[in-house]
Parts: sequence; structure tokens; C-alpha cells
Amino acid sequence: MKQRSALVWLFVTLLFACCIMPIEATTITHLTYGAHGPEWLDFLKERAEAFKELEPDINIDFMVAAGDYATRFMVMVAAGAPPDVTDFYPALAGDLITQGYFLDLAPLVRKATDLEPSRFFAPATLEAVSHNGQLWSIPIYINPRVTYYNNDLFSNMGLLNPSQLGDAWTWATMRESARKITRDTNGDGTIGIFGIENLSYYLGWQQLIHQAGGQM
Repeated sequence: MKQRSALVWLFVTLLFACCIMPIEATTITHLTYGAHGPEWLDFLKERAEAFKELEPDINIDFMVAAGDYATRFMVMVAAGAPPDVTDFYPALAGDLITQGYFLDLAPLVRKATDLEPSRFFAPATLEAVSHNGQLWSIPIYINPRVTYYNNDLFSNMGLLNPSQLGDAWTWATMRESARKITRDTNGDGTIGIFGIENLSYYLGWQQLIHQAGGQM
């Protein structure tokens, strides 16, 4: 009888211990692009807190990759500890997408919503984050790549602007127009008006390729 009572108490004790034992939380590692600055990380943390309210058993661990983002990713993959989530943009993730480093998210969208991804995103946006019919990323914003021009600068120099030139607006006409517009306005030896604004960065080469109808 004493042995039976002991077994019953042991069972009750184990059952009670299982009930009060905390459930181990799942941690998602998010490798983020450090060059965006603290504001981007603040935004991610804010959204992580909102996500935590919906999924309290899931934690988000952020890793900031300063410098070469893609290299950091590949090192983590080679070490057998790849991140669960990244915020690669299409131009940066191109080679990695074709090598199959990203999970197809379309089935997860369908499972969560019973809807196709096309119900949420515009065709051009969906195309930018898809490869061979697979959805490799969920876009959180749209950043159109466009060319702005100052119509007055073209008009004052007697030049046709890009809209007036149409298909004749080429690399050659851009360079020629820029040279004519660029000038020292007061003779102090310093350029006062530039024909092209910061082509090496703000008008990044990726934008120009897309504007010409190309893809990377």
C-alpha cells in the first residue's frame, strides 16, 4: 500500500512539475543591414514588439552586419548557423536567390491567409521579390527608382529635356546635356550648378539598369 501511495505521489509531483515548467521560447535570428543606421534597427525592434504581442513564445534576436552584408551572411551559412531572417533587397540578394538560400514564402502566405500573394501586392512589387515562381521575400515598402530633372535648367540652356527627347534620351545625350548645364555661376572657380546630382550613389547604377528595362 505504501509503495502504491508513493507511486501516486510521484506521478502527481511529475504532473505538477510539467504543468509549471515554462515552455521554451523559440528564437528567430534576424540579420539586418547595419548601413541603414539606428533608425532602421529601432523600427525593426518596434515591429518585433508588436509581433511579440501576437506570438509571446517567439523572441527576435537581431544581428547587425556592419560592412559587407552578403559576406557576413555567407560566413554564417558556412559556419552552419545561418540567420532565420534577413532584410536583403533584390539587387543584393540576386546571386543568393538563384542558389536557393531563401525559402519559398508563398505556401506560408496561403496557409496564413487562404489567399494568393497576388491579393496583397501589386504585380511589379511581387515580381521584384519572386524568382522562378517562388516568393523569396515579403516587401514592407515600395521605393520607386525614378529620374528627376529640372526643366528650367534644360530650358535656360536651350536643351530638350528627357521627356521631350523620349527614346533619344540616352547615355550620350545625358552626358552632353550635363556638360552644358554644369557651370560656374559667379566666376569664383567653383561649380555652382551641376548637370548630374551625385551619380555614383543617389542615382545608383542599379536604378539606371532598371530604368532601361534590365534586370540583375
